Amino acid sequence: MAQIELPYLASRNWLQAEILAGNPTEKRRQALAIDTEELSAEMQKRIESILIQTAFLESGHVRVFESGIDPEVSYGPDADELVAMDEPVIASIGELPELPKPTDSVQELVEAWEAWLDDYHREGFHAIEALNEQLPAAGHDRDSGSEEGWGTIRAHLGHGIRAEISPSDGGGAMQNALASWAWERELHETLGPASIRVAREATEPSRAEALKCLNDLGAEGQAARALELARDAFVTARAHDRARRKRFPDFDAEMRRWALERGSERLRLGIEDGYRMNARYLTERLAQEAPGFYAMDNFVLDDWASRANSPSEQALLLRRRVAAAIQKLAPETTYGKPTAEICVVYKPPAQMYEPEMVKDNSGRPVSSGYPSKQGWPWRYVNRAVVGDGPRPFEAILVGDWLGRFNLVGAVGTPDGDGPRGIWAIPEIDHYDEDGTVVAQDPDVDPPPAARRKPPEDSGDDDIPF
Repeated sequence: MAQIELPYLASRNWLQAEILAGNPTEKRRQALAIDTEELSAEMQKRIESILIQTAFLESGHVRVFESGIDPEVSYGPDADELVAMDEPVIASIGELPELPKPTDSVQELVEAWEAWLDDYHREGFHAIEALNEQLPAAGHDRDSGSEEGWGTIRAHLGHGIRAEISPSDGGGAMQNALASWAWERELHETLGPASIRVAREATEPSRAEALKCLNDLGAEGQAARALELARDAFVTARAHDRARRKRFPDFDAEMRRWALERGSERLRLGIEDGYRMNARYLTERLAQEAPGFYAMDNFVLDDWASRANSPSEQALLLRRRVAAAIQKLAPETTYGKPTAEICVVYKPPAQMYEPEMVKDNSGRPVSSGYPSKQGWPWRYVNRAVVGDGPRPFEAILVGDWLGRFNLVGAVGTPDGDGPRGIWAIPEIDHYDEDGTVVAQDPDVDPPPAARRKPPEDSGDDDIPF
């Protein structure tokens, strides 16, 4: 940690007093900027605990993992009367910790956050109990756009062994099972497989231990164990990821350097004025240094792809030119410059694909959110989406680009065609042999991309309900 911000609410009384005093204050939401390096070790640990337990969503809501409450999921008696899962919690304790007035006291704010998290966990339990007692008939996940059911949760105990936790097992068991899925979701959405794999190896029990837990513990014990495992895996993976990132250039410092030297006026102004410009920075840098590539969070080569055997001539030519560009333009790490390799991708990110268009009830074409069936076949089975798995393809992989990303680009043909359904196909003419890149316009409309991959045929082990 270094510089962080903790949001909070100032009281209504303070806001009213400000307005009546002639100050044009418009909101209660405040944030305290904290330089953690100036704090005691104990206070750093308390702040770290707060940050580990929470995720700040674009909607302004907070996801509190231990509570089992998902602010992006709604339930109700039918599809027209849905209530956000966190609504009763917020109605009771507020959307954020509240202080009498704006503060500069880290101690005061941290104490307020700790009390609010305790209250959130308690009120989350009551909300889950209420759903158990009156099972909702309908549900919706705003993030994925999918329907959600309230029922049995399959809680992970290790080595693919899962315990089934149902509403009849009580609010405590359901809360812990839901919380374990919240930790799992955050693990996979924010950390790369390199760190996840190491964390699993460090925290995953043996198969015999998992079976013993399944056979010897009741539902409450099983759910508590699933929560413990998920939390430990996340905390361990996060620590591994942070240690690993120390070996790369500081991302924010590198962004500021590049923006000053090669970025647009928009990017420079945004950074100077304190706005979060990561997405714009990535767009501009890709357009100038790696056009046609898709940048994804760090993955490990042997987890989802393998080094190609007897690669095509086009792949060999493209790799040399991309490697020259990377050597010329990419920042160096303690590992040296990133390398470009030819690989065969077996489990690609869905975002590399164009979305499959389907028709709505009125016959208008709309994006399904799933990848093109040309490259990643999927189908409806009993009103559910089932995937047959993506078709493998040859690609160029640049590992640990900017210390955060892997660049992946499918290899096209000399005529410019590529694997069907994929938009991320770098053009060889954009890369000269001397490492010079023909920069592209970062402001052209980006290609439409799929948002999520279809679940595999192997079952619902990856679906909580």
